[in-house]
Amino acid sequence: MKNLEDMVFAMKKEIEELKRELTVYKATLSNGMLSSRPKQPVMDVPKLEKSTDEKRGENTVGT
Repeated sequence: MKNLEDMVFAMKKEIEELKRELTVYKATLSNGMLSSRPKQPVMDVPKLEKSTDEKRGENTVGT
């Protein structure tokens, strides 16, 4: 019966350690959430279309 009691004791110690780690992770996560800046909105900016001459690689100079 001693072996079973030792196993239960070891499992309880492991559970306590895991709970402590979980508490630390939760605190770290919530601190990170509080200190992070809100995301800036993404703006969809349309690209300017190139002229037909630019697409062909021709440079035209107006005089």
